[in-house]
Amino acid sequence: MPLLFMGCLNLIWSEDSIQPNIAVLDRDESTHSVIAMGYLKSQDNVNIIEVSSLDEGVDRLRDGDVEVFLVIPRDFGEKWENISDNGDYESIILDVYHSAEGQEEELLNTLLKGITSEINTFIEGERKKPVHINSRRLDLDRGSASNMLLPAGISIVIVHVGIYASSSNSSRFKELNLSKRLKSSSKDPIFSNLGMVSVDSLFTSLAGTIALAFGSILFEINISATTFMYSIILFLISSFTFNLIGHIIGKNSDIQTSSQSISSMVVFPILFFTQAYLFSWLFPNYIIQVTQFLPTFPLVQGMKDLYFSSPTLTGYFLLIFINSIWVIGLLTIIYFQENRRN
Repeated sequence: MPLLFMGCLNLIWSEDSIQPNIAVLDRDESTHSVIAMGYLKSQDNVNIIEVSSLDEGVDRLRDGDVEVFLVIPRDFGEKWENISDNGDYESIILDVYHSAEGQEEELLNTLLKGITSEINTFIEGERKKPVHINSRRLDLDRGSASNMLLPAGISIVIVHVGIYASSSNSSRFKELNLSKRLKSSSKDPIFSNLGMVSVDSLFTSLAGTIALAFGSILFEINISATTFMYSIILFLISSFTFNLIGHIIGKNSDIQTSSQSISSMVVFPILFFTQAYLFSWLFPNYIIQVTQFLPTFPLVQGMKDLYFSSPTLTGYFLLIFINSIWVIGLLTIIYFQENRRN
């Protein structure tokens, strides 16, 4: 596991892996600003997303679609043309907005300084440095690192409790040869197995609810009754998903100890490669795309939307639907496993 952890960290801190999404608003729309926009898009270390207004840029920043919002000013082209060879020129200020803080903010500022340096070289070579960054941190509820600890912490609780508890119970059940007794009964064993998973899911959901209540007090986050109700639904179906994963692990383990070891190997990657970790945006783009298919994505994204933005019912139920696909797939695996043993 330490070796696996080191390998995963290498995906984050390797030089070529930092590819933040940057929203760019061109308020000048001159020939010069179009050239600058094209130059930005040609950079390999950033992903540029064009926006049409300040509100759209801030909304994308708040929703987590981008890490940085950059504004090209209206006088960009005019100031560029007025740069003279005698050294007299007015600086071009690019406003940059972000919600990062701490080490994440330092990383973003370092990256932006590098981009500014390249733009200056592109415009005037090594003679002048007319372009400067005016970096501003927006106090967005959703983007606050301290607030992000709430969905991260709850997801870690639900994943750990769900997978470990269910894998331990099902492997213990198998170790005591109770599975053979179920097969000799008149009822299909799958119903007993689902009963075990359902009970474990209720306890897992309770653990998540306790974590939500404690976290909302600790981080002073106001959660309405409606949001709390939606959270419970999200916790229930997510808990059922992770308990099904744990149940499958336990069923395929010889003893309880081995089930715990296998659970550790499953819990680590599905938590590490997800938005539960605050530095997940530093992953290469292909890793970020893959994480959207993990069972942790609907849980973490759902909590972020519920607590720090204004989600639509369509978006909420889409996340529930994604989780339901996982449930159907896992139930199918259990069904075929039971029939194969029979």
